[in-house]
Amino acid sequence: MTNTNELVSRAPSLVSEAILRINENKGRYDLGQMNEGERVLELMKRLPQSDDDREGLMDSLTIAIIGYRESQALGPSTIEEQNKKISEDLQLQLENDNNRWGDTWKRRPMEGQLERTKARFEDYVDQYENGNQPFPWLKVMGGEIICLVRIDLQTIENYKNSLAKNGGFETK
Repeated sequence: MTNTNELVSRAPSLVSEAILRINENKGRYDLGQMNEGERVLELMKRLPQSDDDREGLMDSLTIAIIGYRESQALGPSTIEEQNKKISEDLQLQLENDNNRWGDTWKRRPMEGQLERTKARFEDYVDQYENGNQPFPWLKVMGGEIICLVRIDLQTIENYKNSLAKNGGFETK
């Protein structure tokens, strides 16, 4: 699998960060006893609070990973095996999306991404609840990755601009 774009190349590290959260905060992410519908509701309750709420997006990504892991019955494999499987599946989803849509995600601004993401997720919930469709955890993870990468790229751009204004030196 080749990393043909920023989303695909950044996905494994974001998945690793989320899986680390699961293992370090077991009580906060103890969703294994919930059924699929309860996990979907938990995801919707824990969506971020603003367009640049990286912490909220990571929380949401973490829940989506748990939902995906449970829906795929990844159960008692090692953390490394789970991380690898989830990352591979997500990268494949992102590669397919890239083949279909290209880098159109870059053309949308960070502003308004929370509203767009919530609307998309609400459509997924509607299809799950009323259309008898499986909940698309990979698509949810992909949407969260897009938001996280936009935030990270904006942070990098702001940092570069700050360095440029200060002659290439960090200021405190």
